[in-house]
Amino acid sequence: MNLFIYQLKQALLSLKKKPGFVFSIVSTMGITLGALLCVLTLAYVMLLKPYHILNKKNCIGLSMA
Repeated sequence: MNLFIYQLKQALLSLKKKPGFVFSIVSTMGITLGALLCVLTLAYVMLLKPYHILNKKNCIGLSMA
């Protein structure tokens, strides 16, 4: 456990010396996560969410016969 804590402290000290690198990594991960959530939300809304039809009598079905 002491080795893990020592390595964690060394990693944090190393990252403190390079704030530009940390900013670029964090911003890249944030943009990527935002884009992924956007795509997954659009896929859910457009493909997986069932269509809510208010007046089912006026629905027209299309089929390839």
